[in-house]
Amino acid sequence: MSWLFILVPFIYFTLTTEGKPTSLCAIEVIGPKISKCLFTLQNMTEIGNNYKNKRLDVEKQKAYLEDCEFFSTCRSDFECLKSFTSEVEVAFIAVEVECKSAKFIVNDFSSCGKKLDDRNSTCSQDYNPFPGIKPEDVPSILVNGRKESCDDLFGDKDCMKTEIIELCGEDEYEKFRQMQVELAKSLRMCDAKV
Repeated sequence: MSWLFILVPFIYFTLTTEGKPTSLCAIEVIGPKISKCLFTLQNMTEIGNNYKNKRLDVEKQKAYLEDCEFFSTCRSDFECLKSFTSEVEVAFIAVEVECKSAKFIVNDFSSCGKKLDDRNSTCSQDYNPFPGIKPEDVPSILVNGRKESCDDLFGDKDCMKTEIIELCGEDEYEKFRQMQVELAKSLRMCDAKV
């Protein structure tokens, strides 16, 4: 979640419309909403930065998911702006998939996540599906993508696959795998195999 900070520079720009004459794109209409959207994104980024490798408490999980829900309503307002570029479009898609992933982890995978936390293994504690990526490289990766394979998407020697199947079953692993592959593809972090 901490990578969300990259979206703000893509979106923080001059609030001018692209000559769209509709009242829905009037700056008086979209200006306050865009401000609230940027504030929401900033809040999501702060929660993500505090997350690191720890599980969020229930209150922060709820706040993050509420922010995701609100931010999902922001795209149409930003599309009115002259500066809504393909880079901003990619960033919106990345946030949407990150939110979908967070919703999955919090709502659908929480029982298995708790089992992984309780086991406290080196694999789950050190798990990073995208090792070697520096935060400052994320904006470029979102725009240009990476061609590296997703060999470590499930940890060193697929240790997360092994642990999830062992603790939670094949079905839970398959759901987790699908979410991670979708996340990798949307963030363009690696060349994910389906």
